Amino acid sequence: MRVPCHQGGFPDINLDVAIQRRNVPQQAVLSNSFGFGGQNVSLVITDALHPKAPNTR
Repeated sequence: MRVPCHQGGFPDINLDVAIQRRNVPQQAVLSNSFGFGGQNVSLVITDALHPKAPNTR
């Protein structure tokens, strides 16, 4: 895979450019949608912080 801007990292600014796929734990998913007239939205989805309440009915 080619990285169009750089081959390797940027040690001076502590930025590591990924030049190949890495397996990392998934913590969140980000979805961006861009619409006409500035109707833009970003949605971040993560695991629930608290367990689901039991159904008492």
